Amino acid sequence: MFSELKAIPNPWCDVCVVGAGPVGIALALALADSGLNTLLVESGGNRPDKLSRELSTLASYNNDYHHSSEATVVRAIGGTSLRWGGRCVEYDDLDFEPRDHVADAAWPIGHDVLKPFYAAARSMLTADYEDRPAADIADRDLTLSRESWTRTPNAARVHRKRLREHRRLIVIRHATASRLHFDAEGSRLSALTVVGRAMSSQIAAPLFVFAAGGRENTRLLLELQRRFSSLFGGVGGPLGRYYMGHLTGEIATITFSSSSRAERFLFKRAATGSIVRDRFMPTAELQKQHRLLNIAMWPDSLRPDEIIAGNGAVSLFHMARHLIRRARDPIFSHTVAASEATSAHFRNIAAHPVQTVYESSRLLAGRLLSPAYYPQFSFVSPTNSYLLRYHAEHSPLAESRVTLASAKDDNGSHRLDVDFRYAPEDYTSVVRGHDLLADFLSRTNLGTLAFMKPRDMCAEWVAGQALDGYHQIGLTRMSLDRAHGIVDSNCKVHDISNLYIAGSSVFPTSSQANPTLPAVAMALRLASHLAELAQRSPMHAETSASGRNGIALSG
Repeated sequence: MFSELKAIPNPWCDVCVVGAGPVGIALALALADSGLNTLLVESGGNRPDKLSRELSTLASYNNDYHHSSEATVVRAIGGTSLRWGGRCVEYDDLDFEPRDHVADAAWPIGHDVLKPFYAAARSMLTADYEDRPAADIADRDLTLSRESWTRTPNAARVHRKRLREHRRLIVIRHATASRLHFDAEGSRLSALTVVGRAMSSQIAAPLFVFAAGGRENTRLLLELQRRFSSLFGGVGGPLGRYYMGHLTGEIATITFSSSSRAERFLFKRAATGSIVRDRFMPTAELQKQHRLLNIAMWPDSLRPDEIIAGNGAVSLFHMARHLIRRARDPIFSHTVAASEATSAHFRNIAAHPVQTVYESSRLLAGRLLSPAYYPQFSFVSPTNSYLLRYHAEHSPLAESRVTLASAKDDNGSHRLDVDFRYAPEDYTSVVRGHDLLADFLSRTNLGTLAFMKPRDMCAEWVAGQALDGYHQIGLTRMSLDRAHGIVDSNCKVHDISNLYIAGSSVFPTSSQANPTLPAVAMALRLASHLAELAQRSPMHAETSASGRNGIALSG
């Protein structure tokens, strides 16, 4: 049921969850389904607004490598799922293993404890599929990774009926967590102050979970550390460090030896209706041998210089994507100059104006009006030649971090200074990964890879495309002890007995994968753990009997 801050029933809940993005929604629904009275507190409302958006403004950041808060945070029911493309990818076994060439990458758990929750996470995100990938490429060097795309990216829309009607769940809108009340003697949170638009209130609960996004989770803990400086390994400790995202972009093209081989890696619809696609990945053995960071590569769209004669609509969308979005560094094949390709696309459009308008309108209508969701405009190349996109691991660096700034928001909370860094090895690893794929394509006669700039310029080009801030990984990392991280193997904060963190900020490594699917899987694992824990709590016995009797809430 949806409510406002003034209607919070106190005490009522077994668990208070802060943040109603995909992770918070999945966690809260799983807790409520297990019989726990759950309070889900969200800073925003049903849709983004200026007041809540302003609360996330960063005091400082380097916009060469990090996007603004406006681009990377959505304070509303559904969180960043209101904007994201919907790509869902699993982590790999390799990500959880010690690697000599990746410092500070230790996990206290193995991938085996997360795998049982992927299927439920995919279902929560509407990215489930029953058919498994075809057998991996029979090669010692390359394997395949499958991505699926949400049929409905907006998590609030998917689960709104359950959020509204679940008898053990209350969703509080326009309530921003601002202060943690810490019982130092008992090493526990006694309450949480939340601020609304016209009032504030304290929430008491046996258990708290922060699922408000990596930077906001960290900011709340940093605020507490200002008052209790020995918490979280001390002021110079791991809190707010190891800030990671990913590296993504294009530095090469791929040309398949046949259309049937190209089709293996293009979008297809699974029996469930989800869109899926397979991607190239170096095997774990090859990555270790060549000291690579994890990476996946796939054909993404037509080459920028690919002119399909007579199809002005393709040229129009081609230019929109590859000329406007990437105007600062046009990604053209070295075989055709940017000016020549631009002129050819313009001539194609001008020669077929009626077809361009008609086909463009049809494509737009099919994407916007059809119930079938496609993740992006995609065209089949008549020459089997495509851009090759990569998504690569960002190495964990202690120097990449966030800290509290002196500037404050309207609630009196400190804003964040962001020092987001990549390492030179992040860039060179991407190029080496392309070298290895090129060798594989040539050896197996699957196709060819061509760099779009001289190879010795590619690492610099990777650096020029490295830009994140969306994924917010590592800031409250998981570890065996408080000296090396913030939460334990069950996502409980080391120094606070009743506080847990959910989301990708607990991941010690970033993998090649977008973190949403693994973060939701980890949240479902956490929900299972908390349900077992709460069943042994005296508070649960009282609240589970009372339900919502006598509580007046708005719908």
